[in-house]
This record gives sequence, C-alpha cells and structure tokens, in this order.
Amino acid sequence: MVTRGPFKEEAGSPVEPNGPVLRTVFRNNSIHLAHEDAEGVVCDASCTDEHLTMTQNAIHAKKKSVYAPGVTAAANSYNVLDGDQYQAGDDGTGNVFEDPRFDPGDPLRLLAGSKAIGLGKVKYGEIDLNGVAIGTDGGIEAGAYEYVPAR
Repeated sequence: MVTRGPFKEEAGSPVEPNGPVLRTVFRNNSIHLAHEDAEGVVCDASCTDEHLTMTQNAIHAKKKSVYAPGVTAAANSYNVLDGDQYQAGDDGTGNVFEDPRFDPGDPLRLLAGSKAIGLGKVKYGEIDLNGVAIGTDGGIEAGAYEYVPAR
C-alpha cells in the first residue's frame, strides 16, 4: 500500500509529485508479499499521523513491513507486522511483530495460532471479504478475513 501524491511543503513551494497524502486510512487489510524487495506499507519520509492511520492489519512483506517514519502510536495500532525492517515513529499501540501465519493453501486466511486472531478492537463492518460475520469466533481479527477453524 503506497500513499503518495501531490504535496506542497508550504505556500509558494513547488509541488512534490511523490509527497504523502493527508488522511489516508488503512485498516483491516491482509498483505503477503514474499519477494525479497517487497514493502508492505509505504509513506513518504515526511509522513506523520496527519497523513496515515493504520489499524488492525496483518502484513508480511519480506523487505519492509512499514515505512512511515513519523507515524506514532496515536495512528498505528493493533497490527501484526512481519518483515526484515520496520520503520515508523515508534512501535505503535498493541502491534505484534511476527509472522501473521497466513494459510498457504488459502492465501491471506489465518492459521490457528496467529496473533492476528482477536487482536482487533473495533468492528468496522458486519462481514469480511468472504461473507463471514465479523466476531464469529468471539473476537475481531486484524486483517481482511475472520479466522474460521479448520473442519
């Protein structure tokens, strides 16, 4: 997920075509990027809490899970983040830094034991992307899909 677009540092300055975009909200997403150069969430070097809010995501990106140097705990919470690098203003609130445990046979679905299961705090919708009711297992998952135990 890249949040970049036209940006002016101050009145009268030239427009920077790759600056951060204000008020980007990134929540309940699942990302699995295994390529050695893969980066999950990318904001600009001047990205702050005003630019990006991210919560309840499950992200595995080999090179870098997050690049948002000025984003702090106020706008970065309850994510499961895995990658060789993590660059944000701080470690966020309630974030877990380990493999989200996606099912290789059912991509982006969570396996038992994933720290994303029940990590979420806010129910932003009624169903996940597969039509499963959010909170079916008694908790709210980080990521795009509710955990459904194998039968």
